[in-house]
Amino acid sequence: MPKEKKDLETLLIEEGLITERQLQKAKEKSQKTGEPIQKILISMGFVSNKDIVEVMGKQMGVQFVDLDQMDLDSHLIKLVPEHLCQRYKIIPVTQKENKLVLAMVDPLDILAIDDIRLITGFDIEPVIAMEEAIIKIIVREFGTTELAEVEESVKDISADYGPLEIEEFKEEEISVDRLKELVDEAPIVRMVNMIIAQAINDKASDIHIEPDPKNVKVRYRIDGVLHDVMSPPKHIQAPMVSRIKIMANMDIAERRIPQDGKIHLRHENKEYDLRVSSLPVIHGEKIVMRILDKSSILLGLNKLGFYSEMQNIFEAIVDKPYGMILVTGPTGSGKSTTLYSCLNRLNVGDRNIITVEDPVEYQLPGINQVQVNEKAVRSGI
Repeated sequence: MPKEKKDLETLLIEEGLITERQLQKAKEKSQKTGEPIQKILISMGFVSNKDIVEVMGKQMGVQFVDLDQMDLDSHLIKLVPEHLCQRYKIIPVTQKENKLVLAMVDPLDILAIDDIRLITGFDIEPVIAMEEAIIKIIVREFGTTELAEVEESVKDISADYGPLEIEEFKEEEISVDRLKELVDEAPIVRMVNMIIAQAINDKASDIHIEPDPKNVKVRYRIDGVLHDVMSPPKHIQAPMVSRIKIMANMDIAERRIPQDGKIHLRHENKEYDLRVSSLPVIHGEKIVMRILDKSSILLGLNKLGFYSEMQNIFEAIVDKPYGMILVTGPTGSGKSTTLYSCLNRLNVGDRNIITVEDPVEYQLPGINQVQVNEKAVRSGI
């Protein structure tokens, strides 16, 4: 018969870290404030964050490591790329033959373990460590990272105008004039810029900003899969969304209908276009930013990963003056890059090329690109 899994509070009592009376006090306060019991136990001084994480490790069946007491090897740490350390909040700590011991905030994150196994070629042994200790090592080993700067911006924003009560918060109640003031403040500008910069560095195809009842979820789509990146507090939602809408020339006063916009920017001497869309959902406005790297369309068909024999066949088909090529695939799979690479191959100056696109993602000199006008199509113009 499988052993019954004990909850965290029971384990804290069994380990002698808290008493039944202390737990009862924490539960009573939790019922009044809505705060998690673990957070209350820490704030009341009954346990430390280290105690909580150590017991969580026992609950999960993994070892706890105190990174502050360890002498870590910089070369070993950098076996894992910086953006993955930031995204999953992980740090390699030791190597045993073909096994890499990985300190993690969430040792049950199978996706993170599989990614690191694939990249390093090692079998992974997860252990649990405190989040603050992992972030401190990431900043120390890789320099001031975008992740650390975003988290600092969130703290600055909270300090500037404080959290709002979740139950009373309604985005419509914030006036447009107040939103305009908030979106121009340095912490909001810095946070939005860093979210975009981090997504580009992680080679994300999309940024999703999704409102939840108690926070805002920021996710990146990388290689077709959405990854949770951060969850800023709810009171940051309105100024963050409005900042993005202003950058995309969208109407911040309109929050009840979907909108589309575009942002043009330069990052590390490369040009990017962000196709932005907003969608009203029950907890606010969801924002999706599609990242379009202008340099990617200039790769050429020979850089897209075709086998040489298949590339020759495909190029022969592209060069024909008749026929149809259908390109399909999920978001971020390379459909647009493939089609624009075909156009670049055909765009040699002696041909008249006209496209019909919805939307026009990249502008190509020498090609007549037509944006579909849905209103005109519906009215029969």
